[in-house]
Amino acid sequence: MLLLCASPLAAQPASEPDEAARAEARRLGYEGLSAFDAKRWAEAFERFRAAEERVHSPVFVLYMARAKRKLGDLIEASRLLASVERAGKPGEDAAWQRARDDAARELDALELSIPKLHVETDTAPGEYELSVDGSAARLGEALRLNPGKHTVTLQAGGKRIVETVELVAAEGTRKLILKLEQRVSPPTPHSAQTSGLVKEPSATPADSASGAGVPTWLSLGMVGLGAVSLGVSGFSWLKANDRADAAKDGCVDKICPEENEAAKDDALFYAGVSTWTLIGGAALVVGGGVLWLTSSPDSTQVGVGPRQVVLRTTF
Repeated sequence: MLLLCASPLAAQPASEPDEAARAEARRLGYEGLSAFDAKRWAEAFERFRAAEERVHSPVFVLYMARAKRKLGDLIEASRLLASVERAGKPGEDAAWQRARDDAARELDALELSIPKLHVETDTAPGEYELSVDGSAARLGEALRLNPGKHTVTLQAGGKRIVETVELVAAEGTRKLILKLEQRVSPPTPHSAQTSGLVKEPSATPADSASGAGVPTWLSLGMVGLGAVSLGVSGFSWLKANDRADAAKDGCVDKICPEENEAAKDDALFYAGVSTWTLIGGAALVVGGGVLWLTSSPDSTQVGVGPRQVVLRTTF
């Protein structure tokens, strides 16, 4: 296991930490290792940071960078790894040098995982203000960013453009082109003709003769047939009640004579006829009424506009 704080043999600055500071740093370092092994990345970082404040150790910085990488903060992890001195001092423990070598190797791999964002515009702006996540930036420069969503804001030529991009680790460089030039398509002849009031087509002789394709006699015939069906339904309902009463004659405690079975069957039959003729009659009356109301071309007009359809019916 790597040593967590300076060896007594290592060369130290003039203000060398005392033994109490070393002991506290060592305790915090072991707590940080336990938290790191338990995948409590935020807690591990805080323990190693507190230990580093008491006694400097490349091991502490290495594990701080590893915790930040696990938390998704690749930029801070890269900064910490780059801050580790590459060369040790005379008399330094070999474990410290291994930590320096690990930091250099992990930094090279980490740089390949950091995505970059390259922001451009479709036309060259004059003065502009560009920011990414609230921090100032420049057009045409590749920005090193953490994976995740980022907000890009550009103000130029009296316009303010806001875009949200989501970067993925190890994706390389993402190019974002912001459009400053507004392109407006010319109106088409059709849209120019229909941009005013709704136009209502007039009835042609062929329309008048055909009655919008539905003869009046057909709609009236449906209404009449529906009325007949409703009458049959009413008669069947009365008949069902009459036969039901006959089926109950002579019954004692819901036990009825066998000769009443025929009356019971008749009651069920008429009840079914009543139900279905009621449904069919109602459908015919409603359908025929709708067809009759819309069958006359003189009383029904349809207007079509760019964003609306108007149906006018008089009756």
